[in-house]
Amino acid sequence: MDEGGAVLVVELASVVDDGFGGGALSPELAAPFAELRRRGWLVVAEGGADIAEGLAEFDAVIPKGAAAEVEFELRRAPRGRTVRVAEAAYLSGSPASVAAARRAGFGGVFGLARRRGAARLRAAGADAVVADPRGVDAAWRRGGSASVGRRQRSVTTVPSALAASGALAERLAGKQKAVFLDYDGTLTPIVADPEAAALSPAMRHAVAELADQVFVAIVTGRDRRDIEERVGLPQLYYAGNHGFDIAGPHGNLEHPGGVAAIPALDAAERELRAALAAIPGAVVERKRYSLSLHYRLVPDSELGAFFARAREVTRAGLRQGEGKKVIELCPDVDWDKGRAMAWLLEEMDLDSADVVPVFVGDDLTDENAFAALGGDGVAVLAGDPGDRFTYADVRVMGEAEVMELLGVLAGEMRSDEGAERVR
Repeated sequence: MDEGGAVLVVELASVVDDGFGGGALSPELAAPFAELRRRGWLVVAEGGADIAEGLAEFDAVIPKGAAAEVEFELRRAPRGRTVRVAEAAYLSGSPASVAAARRAGFGGVFGLARRRGAARLRAAGADAVVADPRGVDAAWRRGGSASVGRRQRSVTTVPSALAASGALAERLAGKQKAVFLDYDGTLTPIVADPEAAALSPAMRHAVAELADQVFVAIVTGRDRRDIEERVGLPQLYYAGNHGFDIAGPHGNLEHPGGVAAIPALDAAERELRAALAAIPGAVVERKRYSLSLHYRLVPDSELGAFFARAREVTRAGLRQGEGKKVIELCPDVDWDKGRAMAWLLEEMDLDSADVVPVFVGDDLTDENAFAALGGDGVAVLAGDPGDRFTYADVRVMGEAEVMELLGVLAGEMRSDEGAERVR
């Protein structure tokens, strides 16, 4: 063991059989941790000091929560050592602990999923999910401290999904697919009036054909009942209000944080309607678990007043986010489109190495889902959002290309003149 080597903090509850009562490291994990130590890692147990002190697989022990500090001191390590969080990696099988490690600023945050649960760990902020702790070593050496995992890049550098359709087909070959689709700006063009965003018959047909072959869910900021009526395909799952309200043929979820936020949303709605009433073009759209403040039709001369008044209205339990010409007020809980996607994958038993999740979306709110895919899925950016940064792998432009992509995902051999045929 190299005292100056990389440090891996392991949440003990994730690796000890029967929680803290069993007192033994899971047999399939003992060898990997020993191998990590031979490779120069200093392996630190977080929590359960009474048990960890007796486990030879760990070099040092810290109390539960100690790793949330900017730096922490190791106990039992030879001659002691103080470690900066930004220079250490963290491993846990708990989404809550992964999210806490991400907030703490660890250089690399890894989820441990020996069977299921990978999607939720990714959605909680894991840079990568491993079934074997040795996978941490490979990812860390590729990226180095503080540079592991997902990376954004300029939209202008993202390749076309259709131009790279051969590579996309190869990526999906032999795999089951789970497809998640945004609505506004993806299945329909962006329009000035949200009520006018109607799904074309051709797009509805393309989505229905895809749903005949693979799992399909619509994940949108719209109210769930609204999106169900607009799409009109009962075989799909629908996640409305950025995933706070999910329903489909075999299950549903109303996030308790969304329900608890309804009184705050009611109060904010009243104040915002009064505050923005005098600003031409401002639209306050109420949904069950969110508020959308649209400014697409607000004259440039009034935008300063719009933003000032919109941001004056704050409520405990709500957070503001940005979309395309819209400010969103949502319940201030750890839930978004990425976490909704992860919940659906797990509930539908699609959270496995045999399934490739694909998310197609156009907005900033879709980036949570793109990031949650990590390297295990395909993130597709729809439309032309300008020169911003994105987690997307590939992109498509406009309704026609979205429909063509749905055909590729359905395994159809369709292409326009001049486009490469998918084999």
